[in-house]
Amino acid sequence: MIHCKNLFKSYKTSEFEEIILNNINLEIKDGSSVSISGKSGSGKSTLFHIMSGLEKFTSGDVLIDGKNVKNLNDKDMSAFRKDHIGYIYQFHHLLYEFSVIENVMMPLHIKGMNKDLAYEASIEILKRVALEKRLDFNINKLSGGERQRVAIARALVGSPKYIFADEPTGNLDKKNALNVFSIMKELVVENNSTFLLATHDYEISNKMSQKYLLENGEMKAI
Repeated sequence: MIHCKNLFKSYKTSEFEEIILNNINLEIKDGSSVSISGKSGSGKSTLFHIMSGLEKFTSGDVLIDGKNVKNLNDKDMSAFRKDHIGYIYQFHHLLYEFSVIENVMMPLHIKGMNKDLAYEASIEILKRVALEKRLDFNINKLSGGERQRVAIARALVGSPKYIFADEPTGNLDKKNALNVFSIMKELVVENNSTFLLATHDYEISNKMSQKYLLENGEMKAI
């Protein structure tokens, strides 16, 4: 479960304070699929970064899998992310110096998995995203939709308990966006992962079981 309690995030300068998240209270049960919608700049990415331990917050509490994020040091939080969290970005952040298969294997290497087992697991998930014929391709030879499917495979290859997808279809045309989302949703359901999606695409948002709107720093169910 992920539980945000009275979560507050602001940025202060010498002249003013900009409030990004204002008293957010949110409870996400394990296995849920949750969308958080809002305009660009509404704080969706900040909220995801905080919930996944990538960014500090000003006050409140964030509990994930029973652990209070603010009580974990950087080493413990990194270890938790490695074993429990998959993250998919709008800009895929693939490593161009590595091939498709090498990018997908990377999280498994970090976990210490045997190279042969990591290779087999990576091939299997690349088959699921219809990229088994691109294993040795350089990233710069892939289309935008293909690159995002590699990013999805990389995030899901270790079957993490929590999947954060931050505008994963934001740079794709409508057809590719719906295709990528469909693949992602299917794999998440099979893994019984908790799926959190930040998007400004309301058609995709409506395909999730719980829907929230983040506006002016405040959250409401829709």
